[in-house]
Amino acid sequence: MPPARQHVDVALIYETLSKSEQTTNPLAITWLTLIGFYIAPSESIEADGIAQAVLLDVRNGYTYGYASTMVEDAAATLSTTINSSNAAEEVVDKAKLAAALALTKEVGEMARDLRLELAEKRAAQAKVRKEPN
Repeated sequence: MPPARQHVDVALIYETLSKSEQTTNPLAITWLTLIGFYIAPSESIEADGIAQAVLLDVRNGYTYGYASTMVEDAAATLSTTINSSNAAEEVVDKAKLAAALALTKEVGEMARDLRLELAEKRAAQAKVRKEPN
C-alpha cells in the first residue's frame, strides 16, 4: 500500500545488494576424484555488502536525504563444490545484513543532520518575524 494512503509524510526507501566472488583454492585438485566434490573445501566464497537509502516526501517526491554504505569483505567461507550454491547464498545474506546494519548508522547521521538543519531554519524564521520593520 502506498505511504500516502497510510497517512505518513515521509518514507525511507532502502535496498541492500551484494557482490560476491567464488574462487578455487589448491584443494581443487581433488575434483579429479568423485569424493573430492563432496568433502574437500575447494572453493573460497567472499562477498561485499552494499546498502543505500533515500528519505522522500511522499506527497511531492522531494528528497530530504540520501545515505549509502559499502562493507568490504563482509562475509567469507570455504565450501565444497557440491555445496557451493548454498554457501554462496549464506555469504551473500550475511553481507547484505552487515551492509544494512552499517546503513542504520548512516541513516541516523542523516536524520540528525536534517533535524539540525530544520532547527536552524525555524530559528532564522522566528528571528525574521520578531525583528521590527
